[in-house]
Amino acid sequence: MIYVMWDDRPEAQNRADSPPGARELSPWVDWRPNPDAPLLSILVMARGGHKFSVVKDDRDPSNQEDVKQLLDDLSSCYLLHSDLRASNIIRAPRDTEECQLQKRVHRWNIIDLVWTTIDDPEPNDAKYAVIWEFQRGNWDSRHFAAQCLK
Repeated sequence: MIYVMWDDRPEAQNRADSPPGARELSPWVDWRPNPDAPLLSILVMARGGHKFSVVKDDRDPSNQEDVKQLLDDLSSCYLLHSDLRASNIIRAPRDTEECQLQKRVHRWNIIDLVWTTIDDPEPNDAKYAVIWEFQRGNWDSRHFAAQCLK
């Protein structure tokens, strides 16, 4: 099933009465950096793909490896995703750029980082190992598999 927003249709793009899109309505559109009030990041995904499915996508080992590498990328930044589930793994857009760490273009994105824990690195990288094992373990155990089958 394909969902097309009214103002995304080609025939509506040049119409004067076309309503504003998500970007124009976003409170972040006018945001500018302020050194006195730093912000970690802003990610606006206007067009995410379909969500990960155990029934279809999990059968392909390359999809499994791609998600593991994304989790490794998060771990390397000391980010622990606390809400890993099927609906938070979505197909990446076609114009996705190459990952600097993995040196490849990922086919999936991990979204909804609201409950993500951010930590500082330690000299012996013990935290990294714990975060890496926890995220990989959550993925390997597929604790969200019941949601994927819906």
